[in-house]
Amino acid sequence: MIAAIRGVSFQSTPGKINEHVMRPIIRLLLVVLAASGSTISAQDKSAAIPPRFQSLAKDGRFRLTRILGTPEMAPTFGHTSSFSADGKLAVYAEDLTTGDEKTPRLRSRLLIWDLQSKAWPREIDFTGKNVTALTLSADGSKVLLAGQVVVVKARADKDKDQENDYRAYLSLLDLNTGKEIYGFLTKDTLIYSVALAADGNTALTGWEGVKRWDLKQGKELAPFKDVVGSMMAFAWLPGGAQFLAGDNFGKVVLRDLGKDNPVRTYESKQRKVAFTWWLGVSRDGKRFVSGNEYSQVSLWETSTGKEISLLPSDPVHDFVNAIALADDGKTVLCVRGKANPAPDDFAGARLMAWDGEANKVLWSHTVSYRGRVSMLVQGDKLLVGGGPNLFETWNIKDGKLLESWGGHKGSLNALAVTTRGDILSTGQEGVLMTWRNGQLVDKSPSLGGPILALAISKNREHGLTGGADLAIRHWSAKFERPAVWKRSHTGAITSLAFSDDGSWACSGSADRTIKIWNLATGKDVATITGHSETVNAVAISPDERWIASASDDKTVRLSPIKDGKPDRDRDPVVLEKHTKAVLCVAFSPDGKTLLSGSQDQKIIAWKWQKGEFDFFIPGHKNWVTSIVFVDEKTVLSCSDDLSICEWDMATGNETARIDFGSVGDSPRCMTLAGPDRLLVGTSSWLIYDFQRRK
Repeated sequence: MIAAIRGVSFQSTPGKINEHVMRPIIRLLLVVLAASGSTISAQDKSAAIPPRFQSLAKDGRFRLTRILGTPEMAPTFGHTSSFSADGKLAVYAEDLTTGDEKTPRLRSRLLIWDLQSKAWPREIDFTGKNVTALTLSADGSKVLLAGQVVVVKARADKDKDQENDYRAYLSLLDLNTGKEIYGFLTKDTLIYSVALAADGNTALTGWEGVKRWDLKQGKELAPFKDVVGSMMAFAWLPGGAQFLAGDNFGKVVLRDLGKDNPVRTYESKQRKVAFTWWLGVSRDGKRFVSGNEYSQVSLWETSTGKEISLLPSDPVHDFVNAIALADDGKTVLCVRGKANPAPDDFAGARLMAWDGEANKVLWSHTVSYRGRVSMLVQGDKLLVGGGPNLFETWNIKDGKLLESWGGHKGSLNALAVTTRGDILSTGQEGVLMTWRNGQLVDKSPSLGGPILALAISKNREHGLTGGADLAIRHWSAKFERPAVWKRSHTGAITSLAFSDDGSWACSGSADRTIKIWNLATGKDVATITGHSETVNAVAISPDERWIASASDDKTVRLSPIKDGKPDRDRDPVVLEKHTKAVLCVAFSPDGKTLLSGSQDQKIIAWKWQKGEFDFFIPGHKNWVTSIVFVDEKTVLSCSDDLSICEWDMATGNETARIDFGSVGDSPRCMTLAGPDRLLVGTSSWLIYDFQRRK
């Protein structure tokens, strides 16, 4: 039997997994590939730059001094995240699997967030193991992990492909040191859910039934009786003597940790044969809530088995991502999203509060949570881990957002620096973020889609953003409550630029036009045509007499301007030398040199006043996406070959290079915050702050 995700497949041991066990694998695409052996290394808490980024922090022309944001992680679908009971820590497991079925190369990583300091998470790396489930101890000092390793089987026939046998493991780690306290292989092929008893030594595992384990001895205890199906979720009742287990038939069972027989079974009147993914218990244990794969949510009375109310399925938000029960025992808090969200679906879930007694929704919000979500009730507040890089605190009573921190949740598209030194960033999720002293201090509401362009005036008192929603927004110096200009473009706005005196601006669009805007009135005063494909970039010459534009039509055009309007007395200049789409253009500070970068991997320097080609700057091995002049003699270029290069304009030679391939990231945009500081935004949602030495 074969299952796959992200191009990696695995083969389970024949006869080990029945139909009901395979169904959730296929439905949720659990990655259970593993490789033999394991090593663990913990990050030094005091390290300013995480170990995996140290290659960028070495002394040289460019030295990494700080990382802004939080690391990208693929949405997880197992029970692979958890809060500590006091809300001070959050732990996420990241799958770093590479290779294929024959040659699996498995790596996993734990990210451990200090929710008080909001610092970059500590990291614990695993080689040769994956993580399919985890839970924190009551005091937050340990984490119980479950996953798989591979045991290579001897070949019966040398002409046949190598077969691998899979074994599930349990491991109890000390979070302070990253060292394993207990660890052993089980006879199971997979463990999907885990629970750690209050004694810190007894564990529960769920997959093919529910099992008890003595972690210290590394052995299974006496099996429970009357166990049917796969156990997908656990929850402890107060005191730790009893627990709830949700199965793959839509039922919930109450059991006593020290007894073999079940205490009670809970079955909805409208039960569907479905996996019960989530359980949440009230503080006093008198009630609990369950959620299944069809987004049904039920509120139960623990002592009688009575179903108090049922929140029906939602045809749009068809999957329960997380669930919790407030201290009042009646307010159900849940996130319902999509079982298979699109990669760029950053607003595909609903966070809601539901009164289980009155059977009515109290409040509901569209949220940008991805994958499995963690929830923790803290009195009248709800702490939500909406993915590995977003944490929010909500008021349970009125549904107001009290605090939010994290970073971008998509590739960055543009960066700028304000007059007070704040960093502005935009990305695919459609928000404008403000960073100060390395911390996220403000972010806008969603602006209706990806923000593709960001420009700031020379005096840094005005800003413009534009993107997929066709609107240009004019921001004041404090970047609050922007004015929305008339939607004159009919295609996405791809680029923006200010005139040197700040009185006008121009925009490039997928509608193949360039528009000129009066900054004081917010009105477009002219439309420039000429390109036959999308306009990817615009730049205004220092003397404000030309607008340079780059297009998918493989050309660079220079449109003559006079007093902030098209100059009809001069002809445009068309530069043709690129063989593929042109993605970026930049004037030198003195206006004498124009550079363009293209999908053809070339940077071209132009004798633009004469409309002539000057010379190529070779060196990149993929698309050139951004160009920035440091001064008349030095230029920086950003490429999809995972590098940023520095060039000497006099010779065309490369003088320095930043290799993002060493950290598995791809630069997407950059800006200078002075001649000695470079900011780079990447596809992994991060902003790198580099010190540049002259």
